[in-house]
Amino acid sequence: MIFEMHQKTYVDGHLYYNTLIPRQILPANETDEELPMNIRLGFVKDSVMHVIAKNYIIAALDNEFRVRWSDWNKVFKKATSSLKCSSIEFGSVLYSRENYTFSFIPFDCCVSGATSGFGCNQIVVTDVEYNELYKVTVPLTPNQRVEAAKFVPYHENEIILLVSDQNQPNLSQLMIYSLNKKILLPLTTINVGAAVSVFEII
Repeated sequence: MIFEMHQKTYVDGHLYYNTLIPRQILPANETDEELPMNIRLGFVKDSVMHVIAKNYIIAALDNEFRVRWSDWNKVFKKATSSLKCSSIEFGSVLYSRENYTFSFIPFDCCVSGATSGFGCNQIVVTDVEYNELYKVTVPLTPNQRVEAAKFVPYHENEIILLVSDQNQPNLSQLMIYSLNKKILLPLTTINVGAAVSVFEII
């Protein structure tokens, strides 16, 4: 998927931004904010395309790229606004087929004393229409951040987290954490001598 975020339109003296995706131009947003959508991710689950933007906004479209819900005001949702971050840069969105939920794992400053990009220690779990169900607090320090996350195969209430540390830039660690708030594998160093940013389960 390729997203283009820079089309601007003036109508009657007002500045609008249009979000372009394949075969569809989402309705323009009138705003004074620069690049209000600022899309970070796009992914498809069960013939529905999901769009995740930096400023909390979530949208869903069907496999013809039509808006999934008829009322446009209900399409854009701020599923993670309860984190009360000034901005959110999404890193991982995990979909569970066991209970049909999304786990949003943002990469941003959500902890007092953290610098930008570090310290976000909460995972937001929503239903498939982005209504928040609950939050899970991960035992991270303000100097740490999650770089990548994946479900443990066949155990979709358990998440493998790849964690980096601002004070040790060449160190990467793995943790397995349960959505039931249990540490199943404490932070364990990956001995490769350099920082790791992604991983796959084979």
